[in-house]
Amino acid sequence: ACAAPCHAWAAATTDPHIFTSAAWAPAWRQAAAVAYHPGGAGVTVVDLDNADAIAWARLSLPATRNVATTRGEHWIYLGTMSSGNGVRPGVDIKSLMSYARW
Repeated sequence: ACAAPCHAWAAATTDPHIFTSAAWAPAWRQAAAVAYHPGGAGVTVVDLDNADAIAWARLSLPATRNVATTRGEHWIYLGTMSSGNGVRPGVDIKSLMSYARW
């Protein structure tokens, strides 16, 4: 448990006292994006990077909450699993030992 932004996803937290702390203030001032650790929040994100990946997901995956991204969509499922990049063209799994850019 690291209370400073020093270890990427390994320092992820949902504790508002940590991410509003003085240790995190300099990181927020320099941030170009916000990311979160899906596995730490108890979810798995299917990261769909393009229109073909989204079309595949609509045909192949159960409906769930989805969020638009700059390149595609994030489909969010309750529960955790191993993460993997490139599980098929344009599809990554973000959960344990990973982060997802919000």
